[in-house]
Amino acid sequence: MAANLPDARRVLAQIVAKIAVIELPQGMWPELVDLLTTATMGENPDWRESGLLTLGFIGEERGEDGQIMDKLSGLVLNAVQTGVTHSFFPQ
Repeated sequence: MAANLPDARRVLAQIVAKIAVIELPQGMWPELVDLLTTATMGENPDWRESGLLTLGFIGEERGEDGQIMDKLSGLVLNAVQTGVTHSFFPQ
């Protein structure tokens, strides 16, 4: 996800989010949100952007039943907040 092309990162983030919306509510891919949160706090700006984009797209998606993933929405929003805070105020 650290492609040099911003358009490629954006499309990849959308694809990962589409898959995540299907798999996360079923308990699959449990490490994804942690992985993306870690990416948002890394040194590589491309990884940070990719992580934030993907988390944002996951937050925007709706599951098959039309409901936002209630169980995961807090986790995703917290990860986005952590990534944004770290991006602007690195420790």
